[in-house]
Amino acid sequence: MSVKVIQRDTFEVIRAAINKTVDLIKPTYGPASNKVIIAKVTHGMVVDDGVQIARDLELEDPAEHAVMKVVRETAIKTNDRVGDGTTGALIILQAIFDEIAKIAHRDGRKIEKELKAAFEQCKAQLLKTAKPVKTKEELLKVALVSFDNEKIAELIAEAWHTLGADGVLTVDRSGTMETVVELTDGIFINRGYVSPYMITNPQRMEGVIEKPYILFTDYRLTEANDVINIMNQLAAKQILNLVIIAENIEQNALATLIINKIQGKFNAIAINAPAGDNRILMLEDMAIMTGGKVFSEKKGDKLEAATIADLGRADRFIARRTESVIIGPRGKKTDVTKCIAD
Repeated sequence: MSVKVIQRDTFEVIRAAINKTVDLIKPTYGPASNKVIIAKVTHGMVVDDGVQIARDLELEDPAEHAVMKVVRETAIKTNDRVGDGTTGALIILQAIFDEIAKIAHRDGRKIEKELKAAFEQCKAQLLKTAKPVKTKEELLKVALVSFDNEKIAELIAEAWHTLGADGVLTVDRSGTMETVVELTDGIFINRGYVSPYMITNPQRMEGVIEKPYILFTDYRLTEANDVINIMNQLAAKQILNLVIIAENIEQNALATLIINKIQGKFNAIAINAPAGDNRILMLEDMAIMTGGKVFSEKKGDKLEAATIADLGRADRFIARRTESVIIGPRGKKTDVTKCIAD
């Protein structure tokens, strides 16, 4: 439903929406942050997470609420890309708006150009003055700010110190009273799910499949038959967990996966293959790591010839909006060792 602003200055609507949103969230900033209580239907939540507050916030004025939904995207996108700093991002947004308000009479395109130039200057200065985190003690200080729990912060610091900057850390329920860190092999992919219908955990905006079978291909999948063959083979064995990593998945092929997912007949997640000239090499590396095969259109492979034996295996697959992780790939150690050596 569209909202019209009647007898009220649009600029003031935007200002009010930003101030009401950010002024509420701002006290949660920093290591000595305050809390905000969110009233749910059955219970209350005490939080100091900027993005959580922004997601649950509702403004009474319809026009201001429409603006607020745009404002909270700042926090959501910051959380998706970085995982922290959501309150800080909103504070910066408010400050930028306050400065623009002083020169609102000027040409908008010129202001936009100046903002982009200032952004590059700020980025360069941050890179120049940033202090690299090198020791476990420094990691612990950062973790304490984010988690406000010394035991959890120690575990996180230990995990990152062991993994290094290129590691990937995922969080899951342990099923016990203990909180522990487990190290396992995995593959990070800078591609996320192709459709939000593949999300299984709405709170964390993740799609998760346990013990998946993984199809690797550089084919562009558009027709239902492109996916039905392998789905039927799996279903005949009562295997209902499939991950597809392909050149692209769209149209009827994507619709087939989504419909079966919604109806509870099949649990499938599809992501696009990594981009670039080395796409086929990256697919082959992932296939070796998981014990699967790449069905390459460029090499003349027939996708309809794919069988269950050609699929990769893993302990778990997690897909997010912009990235995915294959956890516990089950390829043969000899093949993996040879691949690394080559």
